[in-house]
Amino acid sequence: MIDGLHPIQREMLRLEAAFEEQGPPPGPPIDACIAQLVDFDEDVDAVLDPVLVAEAKRAVRLANGHYREWVDVTPLAVAAIGFLQGVTFARAARNVRGDE
Repeated sequence: MIDGLHPIQREMLRLEAAFEEQGPPPGPPIDACIAQLVDFDEDVDAVLDPVLVAEAKRAVRLANGHYREWVDVTPLAVAAIGFLQGVTFARAARNVRGDE
């Protein structure tokens, strides 16, 4: 592994490498990877994709509205907000499933 990474980053790399092993590079589509990571068992195209699109648009709206007071709207800021939305999505999926 790469020196200097936080253990969470190393685990993320391990998870990403497992996706790459599932098929030719770069591995499965992003929506399929997300579904697998959060144990999403519904139809990815019909159910998950609309949620992903809506949340990506919401990240941009948050950057242009709510967060503009605290940060400049840059690609890095939008990516960070998208990352926050992704983490929130993962936690919400866990809560909906009733995982402890």
